[in-house]
Amino acid sequence: MRKVLFISMIIIMTMVLTSCYDAHEPDELLHVLVVGFDRGRSDRLRIILKFLTVGESSPNGEESGIALQEGNLEDDVLMIDAPSFFTGINLFNSFRSRRLMFSHAQLIIFSQELAEAGLVKDYIAPLIRFREIRHSANVILVKGDIYEFLKESKPLLGTLISEDFRLFFNQSENTGFFPRVTLESFVTDLHSTYAQ
Repeated sequence: MRKVLFISMIIIMTMVLTSCYDAHEPDELLHVLVVGFDRGRSDRLRIILKFLTVGESSPNGEESGIALQEGNLEDDVLMIDAPSFFTGINLFNSFRSRRLMFSHAQLIIFSQELAEAGLVKDYIAPLIRFREIRHSANVILVKGDIYEFLKESKPLLGTLISEDFRLFFNQSENTGFFPRVTLESFVTDLHSTYAQ
């Protein structure tokens, strides 16, 4: 009797403990490529997100699987005013059918206005604690409107803007014209007493 009970407990535990309760289908996620921060107009912070737009295959059967949508620039850059980063993310997730996923975010942008006001330090702490954002994401400062900057960014070398972002920052190692600043190095220098 004990042996049967022990074996049944083992079987039940393997079924319960090995399940994927938090798994998501790729169609349920919206992969964010760029996160931008600007001073909000109606609230404290304006969050601008650029993401990879994914659509269905063409109806005539020429392509199989997932294809990129072209010419739909209004839908791949979104912005919202919110009191904090996490509140803004919750607002985005409440009106979009797909959940935002930040694990592919390659670029974090701050506006010059936000940097000159000294408010970057207030918004960088939630980013570094957020488990989905990589510490290897690049950080840049943009003059002017971040929304217009992201809306006008189009791929030069292929069909993916993410590849252009990656190649752009790899060029800083080859040319030395601009420094490559990652989120981790930015936060380290921000809290350092000896770095500029």
